Amino acid sequence: MKFRPLFITSAVVSLFFVKATQGFAQILLSDIADNLNEFSDDMAGALPFMASIGLEWSDPYIGEIIDITPHWGIGLTIGATTLKLDKLNILLEDFGYQADDGFVDKQLLPAYVVNARIGGFRMLPFDIGIKWGWLPYLPIFKNDISYEAVVYGLDFRWELMRDWGVRPGISLGFEASRATGGLRAKAPLNLNIYPGNSIIKIVTSGDATIGPVWEAWVFDAKLHIAKKFWEPRFTVFGGARAGAALTRTGFQIAGSGNDVVFTDGTPLNTIVLEDLSDDYRGQVVEVLEIVSGNDMTFEIDDQKITGWINRFGINLNLHVGVALNFDRIRLDLALMADIIHFELGASVGVRYQQ
Repeated sequence: MKFRPLFITSAVVSLFFVKATQGFAQILLSDIADNLNEFSDDMAGALPFMASIGLEWSDPYIGEIIDITPHWGIGLTIGATTLKLDKLNILLEDFGYQADDGFVDKQLLPAYVVNARIGGFRMLPFDIGIKWGWLPYLPIFKNDISYEAVVYGLDFRWELMRDWGVRPGISLGFEASRATGGLRAKAPLNLNIYPGNSIIKIVTSGDATIGPVWEAWVFDAKLHIAKKFWEPRFTVFGGARAGAALTRTGFQIAGSGNDVVFTDGTPLNTIVLEDLSDDYRGQVVEVLEIVSGNDMTFEIDDQKITGWINRFGINLNLHVGVALNFDRIRLDLALMADIIHFELGASVGVRYQQ
């Protein structure tokens, strides 16, 4: 295959998506990049907030692991946070998706999180927690969309003050969380790159999919305060977390075999994605980054093409709640607020703890 390398200097990229009832619709890559840029701002605020669900146990410190009764616990937290989806809806319309009739600009996104914690030692009053969770799919779009979203994390808390008499229990902690996900649907695609007088296309068919993807690393410092009443049946707790988030939001074209093809329109000059040479792969990446703007970066491997927009954000979340303690069964009810991005959330947690 002999594509001319001259297309590095100047290019115009168009995306053509087949919609179910509208035939081919022409979309400029720059328009998709602009919509993705706005959606990335929303996700930079939403992903840290969603990742905060789980591990906010009512007890600031659960006790020592080496004790007559070892202190540890395991449970399930079900929570939900709000997320502005108007920018996501605009982006998905570029890909040919259609929102359900009940779609609203701000949705409650639920999450199910399994979390566990073990205590520290008598002379070192710390505990360590771990969590893994997923976000179930909400049928807010009409298309047959593949959806996956997971969150997992690890935290460390140090007891600053023990709950005793009239004083509350206080702990200071650190949590690192990871959130990833994506929406994908089958969407036949013609992506045309025009280098001078020649034409190079990226064509998809078969089981190829396209859609938005996201990922984030979230690092938080956590302050937790709690006071038990009518020992040990009732606990009032609250706290704050502040930190930084490194997020990437993008879109991805994925396929296998002959599902993603590079061609100039003639049979002899056609090559599948997995056979694309490193040289031409680098040239395609450079063209896509120039045309898309918005500081987008692209990655191409044997199975997929992904465009990313990076964001760095800060977050400050507050939470308050109450807990009911039934011997070794604990029930936590909490409300959360992201006071920087004006999002709200709530969670219910049940666990076995000793």
